[in-house]
Amino acid sequence: MNRAIVVLAMLAALITGCQQPGKVYAIAPQEAAATLTGTTIPAMVLGGTFHADPAIRAGDTVVWALRKDDDDRDSGDGHASNSASFRLVAHLFPAGNGTRIVPDVEPGGNVTQAEFAKRSAQVPQLVGLLNAITGEHVDATLGHRNFNMAAINSQLMLAMITMLPAIRNQMQQAGNAQEQADQSYHPPSADEREELHSQIGQGSAIRPEDDTRPVDDTRPVNDGAQ
Repeated sequence: MNRAIVVLAMLAALITGCQQPGKVYAIAPQEAAATLTGTTIPAMVLGGTFHADPAIRAGDTVVWALRKDDDDRDSGDGHASNSASFRLVAHLFPAGNGTRIVPDVEPGGNVTQAEFAKRSAQVPQLVGLLNAITGEHVDATLGHRNFNMAAINSQLMLAMITMLPAIRNQMQQAGNAQEQADQSYHPPSADEREELHSQIGQGSAIRPEDDTRPVDDTRPVNDGAQ
């Protein structure tokens, strides 16, 4: 009896291992790639922190560069930063008369494969969510329908639970910074307030010789001519 259970378990593992990832669509690879190229993953799906560039085709893959919203800001040297945080990838394989499409997540920008592997191991739920987003976007696009948020709910919840400690840490840091700012503020003393009120009562808190404001040279000059 025990031998039978072991044999069945081995067969189940063998069958599972032989199953290919991804999903097969009744569309030729060229047509699938052309349909996906230029599409954009909905911003609401990415939570307002990231945005995805329109898809580009790269050989047998279609790629969406995923960037943080501040990646396009000036990097300090007069140029916008163009390094993507992630690359969402759809790998296309011929499957009979159709196409097998396998979603994947790759490092973007200057992130090495080793660094990406380390981050993925630390937060695998985030990679799982990005994979699910890519797969659902492909399915929705080729199925000519809207993105279905319910299709990624389980991966979204897992990612949120995993990232809660990091979110709490960020909130704590923001609170500490605000507390330090509050402690460093010192309201004006009674003497300083009295001096300020006195200056205002005299008509001007700034003496003409101390006024460094720029002169408006565009005003018309009255030379006395009538």
